[in-house]
Amino acid sequence: MTGLEKIAEAIRAECSEQCGGIMAEAQAECRTISVGFDQEAARMKADHRARLESERAAVIESAASEARMAAASRLLRTKGELIDRAIDAACDKIRSLPAAEYFDELTALLAKTSGKGIMYLSKTDAERLPASFESRLAERYPGVTLDNTDLTRVADGFLLVDGNIEYDCSIAALASEKSDELRLAAARLLF
Repeated sequence: MTGLEKIAEAIRAECSEQCGGIMAEAQAECRTISVGFDQEAARMKADHRARLESERAAVIESAASEARMAAASRLLRTKGELIDRAIDAACDKIRSLPAAEYFDELTALLAKTSGKGIMYLSKTDAERLPASFESRLAERYPGVTLDNTDLTRVADGFLLVDGNIEYDCSIAALASEKSDELRLAAARLLF
């Protein structure tokens, strides 16, 4: 081997050694970068899973909340309907009382009015008016006059007109006036 060949061989050996070192460094750096990427990918994957789990939990909670609200609304509507039916049944029961008892109740209602004026009945009530009602009315409320000629002013119960003041003592008006109290009482009975 000549001197030139020896120099070329030395350069090659030195290059090979340096290249091997550079390659080892590059491979080590690649492994470090790869590990960093793997760690970053694992972190991103965990974050993504956590975000998806959080979103899934939020969607489930939202759906459950909507279902609870819908159920509560449906229950409230049903209770309201039941209470309305109970109030209607109570009004029907009052209307179907025996005549004597029904007119005793109407007479008792006069205590909540001025106790004087013209009393109008419905056609249905006028037809079932007990014979003794007018005399008992005159005895207990001498300022009240019964008018059986205008039977269209009220559907049931009575209307008492005292000058410019009208006392609507129809069953529907009384139920409407007392609806909150009736609703609470019916709710206690039903629920």
